[in-house]
Amino acid sequence: DDFEKLPETEIECIVAERWRKINKHRVQQFKVRWKGFDPSHDEWLGKQALRNAPDILTAWIN
Repeated sequence: DDFEKLPETEIECIVAERWRKINKHRVQQFKVRWKGFDPSHDEWLGKQALRNAPDILTAWIN
């Protein structure tokens, strides 16, 4: 499958955070900026999606 061959895009930084209500649960999401892309490509991701970028998440929280 072609999707598996694509390189993983690196997160440059977190630019915002929010809480969303999804299926009666409050979920924390972070708006990330992708390295090499402009702000039009920023995307909201859940904390679990940032597991490969712990330093970026820690820097945002602190």
